[in-house]
Amino acid sequence: MLAQSYGRCGFVSGASLSWALGSSSKWTSFVIPRRERSKKVRRILPPLELLRREFEKNMYEEGPPKGKPLTTEEVAEHLKKEAMKKKREPPRKFTGAPGTRPYPAYFFYNDEYQVELPERYQRFPMKKYGMVRRKLQDPKYMTPFHATFTPSSLATMGELSMAHCPDYVGRYIRGQFTEDEITKSGFPWSEQHVLRSMSTVGGTLDAVRVLAARSTAFVSGHLAGGTHHAGYASPAGFCIFNDLAVAAIVAQQRHGFRKILIVDTDVHPGEGTSLIFRHLNVRDIFTLSLHCASNIFGEQPVSDMDVVIPDGCFDEQYLTILAKALDAAWLASEPELVLFQAGVDIAYVDRIGRLNISSAGVLERTRYVLDYALDMDRFRSKRLGTPPRAVPVAICMGGGYPKNPEENSPEFKEIVSMHAEVYRLAAKRNRMAQREFKWVNGTTEYLTPPKEDRFLLV
Repeated sequence: MLAQSYGRCGFVSGASLSWALGSSSKWTSFVIPRRERSKKVRRILPPLELLRREFEKNMYEEGPPKGKPLTTEEVAEHLKKEAMKKKREPPRKFTGAPGTRPYPAYFFYNDEYQVELPERYQRFPMKKYGMVRRKLQDPKYMTPFHATFTPSSLATMGELSMAHCPDYVGRYIRGQFTEDEITKSGFPWSEQHVLRSMSTVGGTLDAVRVLAARSTAFVSGHLAGGTHHAGYASPAGFCIFNDLAVAAIVAQQRHGFRKILIVDTDVHPGEGTSLIFRHLNVRDIFTLSLHCASNIFGEQPVSDMDVVIPDGCFDEQYLTILAKALDAAWLASEPELVLFQAGVDIAYVDRIGRLNISSAGVLERTRYVLDYALDMDRFRSKRLGTPPRAVPVAICMGGGYPKNPEENSPEFKEIVSMHAEVYRLAAKRNRMAQREFKWVNGTTEYLTPPKEDRFLLV
């Protein structure tokens, strides 16, 4: 009966027991039903369990036991384990503020409110917004730990009225725009477009709220917005509400950002933004607009600093002008928050723009503005001789109008790709800033991470 107890006991496998007791042993050929086990039998099992563990230890840690044949499957498993040990690398560590870990950038999108435009309005690339988001969410293009995507909220009438005439806001929402206002806006009125216009402002407000937490985010973005032509009580150039003006005023009055800098690099001037601030007599919000000389339409720009880019300008000249303008604007404003209008209509493939900036030039412009604001590697502080300090940046998409409006055309895909590159770079810079700075009592303090780890996760 004791011999039968060493059969199918549930604690050892046939292969290991055969090796432990010998393949010819009669002990392995008996089976005891589970229901007939007794306490006496279970007391005999621990030595066998020890034998099984010793066998596995020898096979996986010290190699196959000498003189004992192993099955083909056991040898293959042993070799596989050994190979994995050699290939195993130490985990990459995040080098940043003590007790913190890298957080993704927060991006907001409103392409769920996409409007089907009539044939005469097809020159506006409505489908590019969804295409940019899907490209960014593709794990082959940008890994998910770099950014998180959230639908934009709808701005309230109270928020819109902080930068626009309340009567103007109400008339648009109720569908009481005049024919002249509809013509200036560039869009036909519809309820769906009302939601889209309100989410265009809401997404930029969401991006500012993320930065207002002053915890982990240094860069956030809205995959839309940049509607800088809308005035206090008038639409213009595909812009109904001015998300930059609303976001700046809300950030100042509700989120404690005392001084704000708006960097507008769209090929068109941001005359609507500056006119709103002048009408409301807003202080400590500095507007910098870099625009092409031939792309001024409507009212003349009256920004705090208007920089006119000559027609046909190329990369090197444009970046030189940008660097000098940023130096002057930064010293004049000393901002605590930057709103970055990152339009790509400065590119040579744009249908409306008159500049010859390459795709690499557009990316270098974005990189320069982000590195300047975030003071990466003390870039700005060394240039201006100021203490190192990272200033958070909220990005909105701005213009980009392909010469061929067909979404499958190379020109359309090129515009989408340039927009996506802007946000991918922003997500990477957000992670880099987390390794160089930390938030302390509402401001940023510089960290000095090891140089070899600085670009590890970028």
